[in-house]
Amino acid sequence: MSSRAYLGVAGLLHLATVVAGTAGCGDSDSGEDATVRDGSASDASDSSIDADGGVVDSGGADGAMTDGGSADGGIPDVAIPAASDWTLVTEDALVPGGPGAWDVRFPHGTPGPVMRVGSTWHLYYVGADGDRPSDGGPAHRGVGLATAPSPEGPWTKSPANPVIPWEDIENDGDDEEGAWRIAGFVDDGTVLLYVSDLLGSGGSVNGDIRLYASADGVSFTDEGIVLDHGDGRFPGDDEMGVLGAWKDGGTYYLYYTAKGGDVPSWSWALAAGPGRNDFTRGEVLDSSQEYGHGTDPIFVSDTTLVVFMGDNGGDFWSWTPPRADPTAATDTASRVSEYAGLSSDQFAIILDRATATWYGFFTTGARGDSTSIDVYSASADP
Repeated sequence: MSSRAYLGVAGLLHLATVVAGTAGCGDSDSGEDATVRDGSASDASDSSIDADGGVVDSGGADGAMTDGGSADGGIPDVAIPAASDWTLVTEDALVPGGPGAWDVRFPHGTPGPVMRVGSTWHLYYVGADGDRPSDGGPAHRGVGLATAPSPEGPWTKSPANPVIPWEDIENDGDDEEGAWRIAGFVDDGTVLLYVSDLLGSGGSVNGDIRLYASADGVSFTDEGIVLDHGDGRFPGDDEMGVLGAWKDGGTYYLYYTAKGGDVPSWSWALAAGPGRNDFTRGEVLDSSQEYGHGTDPIFVSDTTLVVFMGDNGGDFWSWTPPRADPTAATDTASRVSEYAGLSSDQFAIILDRATATWYGFFTTGARGDSTSIDVYSASADP
């Protein structure tokens, strides 16, 4: 396991509602049991509580799933927004850099996770310094950071950018390698970023998911690969695109897109394990469509969490699977309503419980090459 330290020199959506702490997982090809946990539903008491009652180690927005659990672990219910509930509050909140900048392009993967670190909001994103000579795609992709006092802004890029710079991992001079997607949360005071890294050259690439950890959200240490595309315990042996990350009790979870082997391209998959860099089991949840982007899950009650998902075809629904089977999140019978009027190739959605407000960070511009990030808000009052 590598231990590189980076000091920073330098759409709408499917809505999947799953039960906190009961997500099943397992790869039938590996011979392991398909159950991640013992089948008993975890409650919020499995999560540590910070001084002001926020659940701080369960993944997702606000540096956690939520930021409003009571002292006894209870999480107040919130309403999940409909498409018509969103209102534009900040246009062009974040834009690519100018000529010669490391982030002159916002490729696929921007925006990444948004979380509160201390009293400051952090937005992580993928940037590229130009075009690849081979095919015009984004070159030398790294991870950047923007901060703000409020989700509405103003958002300011960090002078330490890129906080995770591009690296020629295979030492082959290929400029297609680098960060592709990001998920993350604050785990007991440590910012965890799960980053999909592409490897390969000449348009033939594969990719793993790596973990980067930071005490301040700026200076990151590479803790190595946590999902290896060559590891048969996890679905897919090609590109692994992280969608969302969270922790419930003592179990860490990742949603990701899988492809390759006997897995159809861009299937929705789940991995889980006992440590932040120790994932042990995986399972495909849905292969009926190609998933393109997702967000870090957020608790919306004591027993339920939500993750927003978008596919590559531009279709978006809300999902309410039964508590008894959270892997049914992709069951078409559980679709509730179709989202309309909002579209975005990439997005991040968070819940600010302090103001009972949802915030959506939606890209504008061409698919995979955004021209800006706009911020929308919606009430979370039940």
